[in-house]
Amino acid sequence: MKLIRLFAVLGLVLFVADSQAGRRGRSSGGCQGGNCPAVQPAVTNVPTSMPATAPACTSCPAVTPATTAPAPKPAAVTDPLAQVNARRAAAGLRLYVHDPALTTAARSAATYRARFRIRGHVETGLGDFQFLPAGASATAAGCAAWPPADGFAACAMYDSYTYAGAATVIGDDGLAYHHLFVR
Repeated sequence: MKLIRLFAVLGLVLFVADSQAGRRGRSSGGCQGGNCPAVQPAVTNVPTSMPATAPACTSCPAVTPATTAPAPKPAAVTDPLAQVNARRAAAGLRLYVHDPALTTAARSAATYRARFRIRGHVETGLGDFQFLPAGASATAAGCAAWPPADGFAACAMYDSYTYAGAATVIGDDGLAYHHLFVR
Protein backbone atom coordinates (compact mmCIF):
# COMPACT_ATOMS: atom_id res chain seq x y z
CA MET A 1 0.00 0.00 0.00
CA LYS A 2 2.85 2.40 0.84
CA LEU A 3 4.47 1.60 -2.50
CA ILE A 4 1.29 2.45 -4.40
CA ARG A 5 1.03 5.75 -2.51
CA LEU A 6 4.65 6.52 -3.27
CA PHE A 7 4.14 5.94 -6.99
CA ALA A 8 0.98 8.05 -6.96
CA VAL A 9 2.79 10.96 -5.30
CA LEU A 10 5.75 10.60 -7.66
CA GLY A 11 3.42 10.60 -10.68
CA LEU A 12 1.65 13.70 -9.40
CA VAL A 13 4.95 15.53 -8.83
CA LEU A 14 6.17 14.66 -12.33
CA PHE A 15 2.86 15.74 -13.86
CA VAL A 16 2.94 19.10 -12.06
CA ALA A 17 6.61 19.70 -12.94
CA ASP A 18 6.00 18.87 -16.60
CA SER A 19 2.92 21.08 -16.85
CA GLN A 20 4.77 23.98 -15.20
CA ALA A 21 7.69 23.56 -17.60
CA GLY A 22 5.25 23.67 -20.53
CA ARG A 23 3.80 27.00 -19.32
CA ARG A 24 7.31 28.48 -19.29
CA GLY A 25 7.86 27.36 -22.88
CA ARG A 26 10.36 24.66 -21.92
CA SER A 27 10.11 20.94 -21.61
CA SER A 28 11.52 19.02 -18.71
CA GLY A 29 14.00 17.26 -21.05
CA GLY A 30 17.05 18.51 -22.91
CA CYS A 31 20.12 20.14 -21.45
CA GLN A 32 19.56 20.76 -17.74
CA GLY A 33 21.80 22.32 -15.16
CA GLY A 34 24.65 22.63 -17.65
CA ASN A 35 24.71 18.86 -18.24
CA CYS A 36 23.87 18.09 -21.84
CA PRO A 37 22.64 14.68 -23.05
CA ALA A 38 24.83 11.61 -22.74
CA VAL A 39 26.23 9.66 -25.69
CA GLN A 40 23.71 8.64 -28.30
CA PRO A 41 24.34 6.23 -31.18
CA ALA A 42 25.45 7.87 -34.44
CA VAL A 43 23.51 7.69 -37.69
CA THR A 44 24.44 9.07 -41.06
CA ASN A 45 21.10 10.43 -42.22
CA VAL A 46 20.26 14.04 -41.45
CA PRO A 47 16.61 15.11 -41.19
CA THR A 48 15.27 17.26 -44.01
CA SER A 49 11.96 18.39 -42.58
CA MET A 50 10.95 20.96 -39.96
CA PRO A 51 10.97 19.51 -36.41
CA ALA A 52 7.55 18.92 -34.88
CA THR A 53 8.33 20.74 -31.63
CA ALA A 54 10.65 23.51 -30.54
CA PRO A 55 13.70 22.19 -28.69
CA ALA A 56 14.26 23.04 -25.06
CA CYS A 57 17.31 23.61 -22.93
CA THR A 58 17.08 25.06 -19.44
CA SER A 59 20.70 26.22 -19.16
CA CYS A 60 21.08 27.40 -22.75
CA PRO A 61 19.50 30.47 -24.39
CA ALA A 62 15.70 30.55 -24.67
CA VAL A 63 14.08 28.52 -27.44
CA THR A 64 11.58 30.23 -29.70
CA PRO A 65 10.37 28.54 -32.89
CA ALA A 66 10.17 30.75 -35.97
CA THR A 67 7.13 30.85 -38.23
CA THR A 68 8.74 32.24 -41.37
CA ALA A 69 10.48 30.23 -44.09
CA PRO A 70 14.05 29.11 -43.31
CA ALA A 71 17.08 30.31 -45.25
CA PRO A 72 18.33 27.93 -47.93
CA LYS A 73 22.08 28.37 -47.26
CA PRO A 74 23.24 30.02 -44.02
CA ALA A 75 26.75 31.49 -43.90
CA ALA A 76 29.46 29.68 -41.91
CA VAL A 77 31.87 31.37 -39.49
CA THR A 78 35.55 30.43 -39.49
CA ASP A 79 37.31 28.63 -36.61
CA PRO A 80 34.79 28.62 -33.76
CA LEU A 81 36.96 26.15 -31.83
CA ALA A 82 39.60 28.89 -31.59
CA GLN A 83 36.96 31.08 -29.90
CA VAL A 84 36.08 28.24 -27.51
CA ASN A 85 39.74 27.62 -26.67
CA ALA A 86 40.42 31.34 -26.15
CA ARG A 87 37.64 31.45 -23.56
CA ARG A 88 38.90 28.23 -21.96
CA ALA A 89 42.45 29.66 -21.75
CA ALA A 90 41.11 32.88 -20.19
CA ALA A 91 39.37 30.72 -17.57
CA GLY A 92 42.61 28.83 -16.84
CA LEU A 93 41.42 25.59 -18.49
CA ARG A 94 43.36 23.35 -20.85
CA LEU A 95 42.48 23.71 -24.51
CA TYR A 96 40.24 21.27 -26.35
CA VAL A 97 41.96 19.15 -28.99
CA HIS A 98 40.40 19.53 -32.44
CA ASP A 99 38.46 16.47 -33.66
CA PRO A 100 37.58 16.64 -37.39
CA ALA A 101 34.59 14.25 -37.06
CA LEU A 102 33.13 16.30 -34.19
CA THR A 103 33.67 19.47 -36.24
CA THR A 104 31.79 17.93 -39.18
CA ALA A 105 28.95 17.00 -36.84
CA ALA A 106 28.89 20.47 -35.26
CA ARG A 107 28.78 22.13 -38.70
CA SER A 108 25.90 19.87 -39.80
CA ALA A 109 23.96 20.50 -36.58
CA ALA A 110 24.53 24.28 -36.67
CA THR A 111 23.50 24.44 -40.33
CA TYR A 112 20.32 22.47 -39.63
CA ARG A 113 19.46 24.59 -36.60
CA ALA A 114 20.08 27.84 -38.55
CA ARG A 115 18.00 26.63 -41.47
CA PHE A 116 15.03 25.89 -39.22
CA ARG A 117 15.80 28.61 -36.63
CA ILE A 118 16.15 26.16 -33.76
CA ARG A 119 17.71 28.11 -30.91
CA GLY A 120 18.31 25.09 -28.66
CA HIS A 121 18.98 21.39 -29.01
CA VAL A 122 17.44 19.37 -31.84
CA GLU A 123 14.82 17.09 -30.32
CA THR A 124 13.69 15.05 -33.32
CA GLY A 125 15.22 11.69 -34.22
CA LEU A 126 18.31 11.09 -32.09
CA GLY A 127 18.60 14.76 -31.19
CA ASP A 128 21.89 16.55 -31.73
CA PHE A 129 23.72 13.22 -31.96
CA GLN A 130 22.06 12.30 -35.27
CA PHE A 131 24.58 14.63 -36.95
CA LEU A 132 27.61 12.57 -35.91
CA PRO A 133 29.23 10.88 -38.92
CA ALA A 134 29.52 7.09 -38.95
CA GLY A 135 32.20 5.93 -36.52
CA ALA A 136 32.26 9.20 -34.54
CA SER A 137 31.23 9.49 -30.91
CA ALA A 138 30.48 12.36 -28.56
CA THR A 139 29.82 12.51 -24.86
CA ALA A 140 27.92 15.81 -24.83
CA ALA A 141 26.63 18.55 -27.10
CA GLY A 142 26.17 22.24 -26.44
CA CYS A 143 24.48 24.96 -28.44
CA ALA A 144 23.33 28.57 -28.48
CA ALA A 145 21.79 31.05 -30.90
CA TRP A 146 22.27 34.76 -30.39
CA PRO A 147 23.82 37.86 -32.00
CA PRO A 148 27.23 37.18 -33.59
CA ALA A 149 28.86 40.03 -31.64
CA ASP A 150 28.36 38.04 -28.43
CA GLY A 151 30.85 35.40 -29.59
CA PHE A 152 30.75 31.64 -29.22
CA ALA A 153 29.09 30.05 -26.22
CA ALA A 154 27.47 26.69 -25.55
CA CYS A 155 26.98 24.03 -22.92
CA ALA A 156 30.13 21.95 -22.33
CA MET A 157 32.45 24.85 -23.18
CA TYR A 158 34.06 24.86 -19.75
CA ASP A 159 33.81 21.14 -18.96
CA SER A 160 36.68 18.68 -18.59
CA TYR A 161 36.46 16.86 -21.93
CA THR A 162 39.52 16.46 -24.16
CA TYR A 163 38.35 16.48 -27.79
CA ALA A 164 35.94 18.91 -29.41
CA GLY A 165 34.45 20.10 -32.64
CA ALA A 166 32.73 23.46 -32.91
CA ALA A 167 30.85 25.33 -35.61
CA THR A 168 28.95 28.57 -36.01
CA VAL A 169 26.49 29.29 -38.80
CA ILE A 170 24.83 32.69 -39.31
CA GLY A 171 21.15 32.21 -40.08
CA ASP A 172 19.05 34.42 -42.33
CA ASP A 173 17.60 35.88 -39.13
CA GLY A 174 21.05 37.32 -38.32
CA LEU A 175 21.67 35.05 -35.33
CA ALA A 176 24.83 33.00 -34.86
CA TYR A 177 23.88 29.34 -34.36
CA HIS A 178 26.71 27.79 -32.32
CA HIS A 179 27.17 24.06 -31.85
CA LEU A 180 29.79 22.14 -29.88
CA PHE A 181 30.40 18.39 -29.61
CA VAL A 182 32.85 17.04 -27.03
CA ARG A 183 34.24 13.73 -25.82
